[in-house]
Amino acid sequence: MEIGSQTPGTISIPAITVKKQGIATNAVFKKFKLSPELISKINNNNLESGYNLSLSLSYLNNLTTPLVTSPKILTLAVNFGSQSISKDIEIIPYGAQGTGDVNSTIEETISVIDEYLSDPEKMEIINLLGLNLQTLKSSLLSFRSELSVINSNSSSSPQQKIQERDRIKNEVENLRKDIPKSLSIINKGSLLPSIPPTTVKDVYLPLDKKNAQIKQSILNSQHRSDIKSSAIAYRLKKFSNDVIEKTIIKRTVTTVLQNAYLIEDIPTSLASSSSKIEFNAPITAIELTPILKLPLTSGSGTLTYQLEGDVIDSLASINTIVISTDIQATDTYQKPTCGDQVCTIPLEDAVICPEDCKRKIPWTPIIITVVIFLILLYYINFYKGKYNFRSLFQKEKLFKTEADKINLINYIEKSLKHNSIDKIIKILLTKGWNKKQIDYAFQVIKKKKK
Repeated sequence: MEIGSQTPGTISIPAITVKKQGIATNAVFKKFKLSPELISKINNNNLESGYNLSLSLSYLNNLTTPLVTSPKILTLAVNFGSQSISKDIEIIPYGAQGTGDVNSTIEETISVIDEYLSDPEKMEIINLLGLNLQTLKSSLLSFRSELSVINSNSSSSPQQKIQERDRIKNEVENLRKDIPKSLSIINKGSLLPSIPPTTVKDVYLPLDKKNAQIKQSILNSQHRSDIKSSAIAYRLKKFSNDVIEKTIIKRTVTTVLQNAYLIEDIPTSLASSSSKIEFNAPITAIELTPILKLPLTSGSGTLTYQLEGDVIDSLASINTIVISTDIQATDTYQKPTCGDQVCTIPLEDAVICPEDCKRKIPWTPIIITVVIFLILLYYINFYKGKYNFRSLFQKEKLFKTEADKINLINYIEKSLKHNSIDKIIKILLTKGWNKKQIDYAFQVIKKKKK
């Protein structure tokens, strides 16, 4: 583009039309330098320090759109007298991604991953999908760094940069296709009660256990196991735009039964076959039926699986049962009878069977306690024989009366004025006073003198 003026030092551009075989989203004239023989100022701005002249996008409306099927770099050159500048412009066809779009894709995906990593409930779902978000995030950060190096590499041609960015774009899209773009919990059930089973199918059992007596023994033994259940129904949309709605069901089992396993019999209304159920080892399916089996190692285990859709309201139709391979037909369970004077917890309580479980007064302990109390009372207050209470726990009285003590002290005080201590002690001993009484009296007198 050449711009000139008939008036030295002045230029006016009332209208301009730019035509080129390409399309531009922005055009900027910049870094014009002073050419002394031509123009020295634009809008009173000295050109010695350079000048930026912007064109409105409306000037580019008449450009002919080239046939571009992938991003390309075109060069827009501006000539101003003897001065010339050029600008590389990236041409992006509709639906394609340029450099900025690849960066946005990476940042969007990292932001979604960080949100999931801070939500334990959603992470449980993500883990069941087999996704390692930390590893995926590390790969995205590597792509971001690689993209920055490509953009800053001055030795690469524009076309080489486009090819490298296209490669990263395709790898990023492939990497994130299975990551949920959105994930929401649509239903939840926690600590759901375990529904007692009413039937035992032949398919649950080994060949040598398929008889009515064994089946009844299995039903009778269910009170010896504890099953806690929870379920979460969720809906997610992947970056690939695939939509998934499923329910995660979890059974946590503890049992005192030996060599036991858990059976989860899912009705065909929820899953037509085992292929419609998502589960992992050590869980197995019995043939192709929607019946799952989990070995209970050391009497405990957790069974987790997924069904299509939100089926939380239908969980009561699933038959959950614990079976021991050691069960025998003799392992019968007598149903507790109300009135047999035995409170069978937890099958009986004070409400269900007050005859057996009502609160009773423990007369035997009460009677024993009262007898012991009376014996102690007699011993303390009335027993005067050897090892009586007073001789064991009360201090021996030095004087029979308080007057005896006072008389002894007064005598010693008066005698000390005329006699030695040894002589006083000797006289007192001959009169029947004992050494403890005499020592006590001297101590009292000694304290008085201090």
